[in-house]
Amino acid sequence: MYKKASLVLLAVLAVYTSTVNAQDTDPNLGIIPAPVLLKKASGQFVLSQETTVQADSPSNKAVLFFKDYLAKNQAYNKPVAVKSSRSSNVITLTAAGTDGLPAEGYRLTITPQQVIVAGKGAGLFYGVQTLLQLMPAEHAATIKLPAVQVEDYPRFGYRGQCLMLAAIFLE
Repeated sequence: MYKKASLVLLAVLAVYTSTVNAQDTDPNLGIIPAPVLLKKASGQFVLSQETTVQADSPSNKAVLFFKDYLAKNQAYNKPVAVKSSRSSNVITLTAAGTDGLPAEGYRLTITPQQVIVAGKGAGLFYGVQTLLQLMPAEHAATIKLPAVQVEDYPRFGYRGQCLMLAAIFLE
């Protein structure tokens, strides 16, 4: 009896240890689905009450979604500014710089000075979703985001088959 219980406990510890180590060394920083391109850099961006959120179009649905998320989850209630020339301690949501990206694609660049999410239409929304995945789950006065460059776009024209396969493998 004790031998079986010991084996089960040992198996659980082995799985837990490998899971924790896998998370620490995740080359995709936990971003799901894995992006087409991800380059880590040194440093981090600190999101605080002094951070400005700016956008080409403050009424864009993705921009409003991001603003609402920050208000509900991070107690950040400042209005979104129309894109300006400010380049320090700012999060910019824009369609600029998306030339050459496929439909629904985006670029996310995080440096210690700024965050830029660039995408058109659904691409901007997907970029915001990736940015939110990089935010820690716990609430704090400041949020530290790793410096990174991400580029992503759908690799397949139809995603239904991919989602079905993912559901099969995850069962």
